[in-house]
Amino acid sequence: MKVRVIGSGSIWNEYNSASYLLDDDTIIDCPNGMCKYLLRQGITPKNISNVLITHFHGDHCFDIPFYLLIKSRGEGKNVNIYCSSDGKRRVDKLLSLAFPNSGVNIYKELNIKYSSKKEFKINNYKVSKCLVDHGNMHPAYGYLIKGKNKVIGFTGNFAEINEDVDYILYGKLIIHPKYGLQYSVDSYEISVPSDTDSLIMYLSSGMFKGIGTKTAKKIVERFGSDTVDVIKDNYEELALISGMNMKKARMIHDKMIENDVNQDLIIKLNGYGFSVKEAIDLSTMYGLDLINIIEENIYELVDYVSFDKLDLIFLKDHDEMSSVRIKALIKHNIKTMCYESGDTLIHKEELFIRMKRCFKKSFSSNMYVAYINELLSENELVEVEDNITLYEFYEAEKYILSDINRISNIKDAVNSKKIDEYIKLYEKRN
Repeated sequence: MKVRVIGSGSIWNEYNSASYLLDDDTIIDCPNGMCKYLLRQGITPKNISNVLITHFHGDHCFDIPFYLLIKSRGEGKNVNIYCSSDGKRRVDKLLSLAFPNSGVNIYKELNIKYSSKKEFKINNYKVSKCLVDHGNMHPAYGYLIKGKNKVIGFTGNFAEINEDVDYILYGKLIIHPKYGLQYSVDSYEISVPSDTDSLIMYLSSGMFKGIGTKTAKKIVERFGSDTVDVIKDNYEELALISGMNMKKARMIHDKMIENDVNQDLIIKLNGYGFSVKEAIDLSTMYGLDLINIIEENIYELVDYVSFDKLDLIFLKDHDEMSSVRIKALIKHNIKTMCYESGDTLIHKEELFIRMKRCFKKSFSSNMYVAYINELLSENELVEVEDNITLYEFYEAEKYILSDINRISNIKDAVNSKKIDEYIKLYEKRN
C-alpha cells in the first residue's frame, strides 16, 4: 500500500486539512484545497476513482465538487463514494452550491455510485467502517484498511505533522486491545533530507512561509547538497537568488534552527520525566523560557501538569526542604483542602498537620509560621483570624459577596417596567 499524506491538520493551522491518497486511485476525505495540492505535486485527480468520506464537515468535503468536475473531464468516468447514508443528498447540495447552473451536467458525465456499507472491498483491500466520536457531528466514521499482510498503525503525540516532511520515530511495538499491532511513538525528530528532490519538497512543504516549488528549486540548484548547511551557517547567500530577499532568507534560517531547538528541547523534557505530549504542549506554550521555569520554579506549571508529577521531577535534583517546594506545597495543600471541604478558609493548625506529612525530615512549627508569613507578605495568601486561604479564593469570595449585596438591595426586582428598561439599555450598549 502506498500512502501519501495530503494533510493532517485542522482548519485552524496553516497545513492542509486531513486527507490521504492511497495507491493514487483512492482518496480519504476531500478537504478544501485538495485538488490544487495534488495538481501542484504532479498528481491528477482524474485518476482517483474511490472516495471515502469520514464526515461532512467542510474541511473534509468541500473539494468534492471540484474533484468531480476534474474527473468528468478525464477518460475514466466511474466514481465510488463511500460515506454515510445521507451522503448523496449532501454531495448534491455541495454541487449545487459550487455550480448552481451546471452541477447536473457533471452528474451526467459520470457514473457515480454511493455506498454506506460497513464493509467493502477496494482493489485488493478489505475496508471496515466504524463509527467514531467527533463532537456534535453525527455520523462520523473511521476506516480500517487491511491488505494481505498485517495492518499496522502508529500512535503517539505530535506537535504538528507536515505531509511533505520525513520523520524519524522512536518507540516500540505494542498490542492494542482494540486496534491490534501498533507502533507506540515515544519521541520523534524531523529528518532533514539530502537528495535534491527531497530537499525541494522539504523547502516547499509549507513549513517555510512564502517558499514555493520554483523558489525551492532555485535554492537547491544553486547550493546542491550543501543547501541545509548554507541555510544554517550562511543564510545571507540565499538573498542573492531570484525571488528571495534577506527577510525570507532569515525566516528560513530561523525556522530550521527552531526545528533543531524544539527537537532538543523535547528530548531534554523527556529526560526530566515529562511525557511526549506534556513536552510538546509545554514547549509550544513557553518556548525556550520553559527550561528557565523548570530550573527556577517548576511548580509554576501546575495548571498543565499534576502537582504530584512536578514534585517527583523536582525531588530528583533538589532537597525536599527547598523553600520553592515548601511554598508550593502550602498553596497546593490549601487548594486541595478547600476542594475537599467545600470551604474557602482552612484552619492554620489543620494545614500544619497536612504539611508535616509531606516531609521525611522534621518540619517545625517555626518553619511553617515563617513561610506562611512570607507568602502573606507576597500577597499569595490571606489570613482571616486563625484561618488561611489563597489570595485568589479570597478575592473571588469578596466579588461574590458584593454581587449578592447588590442583588439583595434591588427594589422592585419583579417590576416588569424596570426589566424592560434594563433590556433596552443593554440592547443599545450591545
